[in-house]
Amino acid sequence: AGLQVSAGVAVFAAARRSVVHIRVRTFSPGALANARLDNDDEWEVLGPGEVYGSGTGFVWDGEGHVVTNYHVVSAPDTPARKRVIRATVTSQDTIQDHSVSAALVGADPDRDIALLRLSLDQLPSSFPALRPVQRGSSESLQVGQRVFAIGSPFGLPLTLTTGIISGLGREILPSSSPAEAQEQPLPSPNLGLVARRQRPIFNVIQTDAAINPGSSGGPLLDASGNVVGVTAAIASTAGGAFAGVGFALPIDTVARVVEKYLIPPPHEVPRAVLGVI
Repeated sequence: AGLQVSAGVAVFAAARRSVVHIRVRTFSPGALANARLDNDDEWEVLGPGEVYGSGTGFVWDGEGHVVTNYHVVSAPDTPARKRVIRATVTSQDTIQDHSVSAALVGADPDRDIALLRLSLDQLPSSFPALRPVQRGSSESLQVGQRVFAIGSPFGLPLTLTTGIISGLGREILPSSSPAEAQEQPLPSPNLGLVARRQRPIFNVIQTDAAINPGSSGGPLLDASGNVVGVTAAIASTAGGAFAGVGFALPIDTVARVVEKYLIPPPHEVPRAVLGVI
């Protein structure tokens, strides 16, 4: 037990500066013009038809890219409702954190992957450089292996949970299926948004590390502090409570999508289309 506690302390200490708390809100054009986006209290005062959600992400590189789930940032962005994304980053000192604007660079909705870019110029000059995560590989994962998840469940940033890999090669059904219980949009803060996905996601990691609304998009780490997955969904009973079955996207899949498609222009994943001539 003592070794497990020590491992958890070391993993959290190494990874905490790489984890980002993400908040998303839609504003009407008039409300956006008058909003103070750096005022946390104002974020929780919603106008008619506005949506507020939150989730987690992690720093991918030194350029300010952050990886998260697409359903965390999938609020509509239209002339009538403008989407605003804020990300809170933390320094080595737990008291010192700062919130900056973030832009959606690209996404793969069918795999529930999104790439953001932080406005690093909004950080004070004294703020230490962002620390990208240590990336591992999901290829050699084994059932029974200890893992750690860091997220913002119910709006509580930098929450660490632990468990094991319970299964490999699982499938997350399309989001219209009742078998998948992701964060649902509700008229209250600190709950994630959900995107309608038409295709299943294959080769998913199953874990019993606690994952709750707001945890989505956070890193799943091995005992060495390497990211091996991105927490994405839970299977639960009615009511959406965690029941010991969580799912994470394998980091090898995420890395391939991010590096090959989302970082380079045009920042999108091509889709094969069948047609009739």
